[in-house]
Amino acid sequence: MNDLLIKPIEGKQLLDIQDIQPHVYALKEKADIIGFTEKEIGYSILDRMIFISKVRKALDHAEVDIPIHIFGSLDPISTILYFLAGAELFDGLTWLKYGYHEGIAVYKQNYSLLNESLGIHTKNRSLDSTIINSNINYLEKMKHTLTDYVATGDFSVFDNFGGEKFSKMIEKSYQQFVNKIKIQ
Repeated sequence: MNDLLIKPIEGKQLLDIQDIQPHVYALKEKADIIGFTEKEIGYSILDRMIFISKVRKALDHAEVDIPIHIFGSLDPISTILYFLAGAELFDGLTWLKYGYHEGIAVYKQNYSLLNESLGIHTKNRSLDSTIINSNINYLEKMKHTLTDYVATGDFSVFDNFGGEKFSKMIEKSYQQFVNKIKIQ
């Protein structure tokens, strides 16, 4: 498969949807996947969600059925929000650098405090394999949670992923995004 990573025009820090829209039809022939780096599509989570939704809308309008890949984004919060905005593929190194716990990514050295079976006596080097295995399971759980959300449209499915407070935060953030899109 061909994953086309789109970069900003020389001299710009961010991608501009206006620079991409004229070329959307050409993507049908040139790419199986269209990709963007998280840092180059906006300065805030909301800006990035809006960018993703505009790209998704342009692709759908042109009947170009290819997934959007966000490079550098694989943490529990942004992955879910970018998915809700229209992205489908994610990668990043947070799953290797941090421990996922109840919908957030925490520093490895603090992860043992949140895991009842570990505690503050756990040596950092023994945390690595525990965290990697736990994060892989967490990412699998996130995938199933997103599938459940698509099937139901019910934000409470995120209760099982990060707790009720987490699901409320996701729902509130999504509503802010929807309200901003309506204004534009």
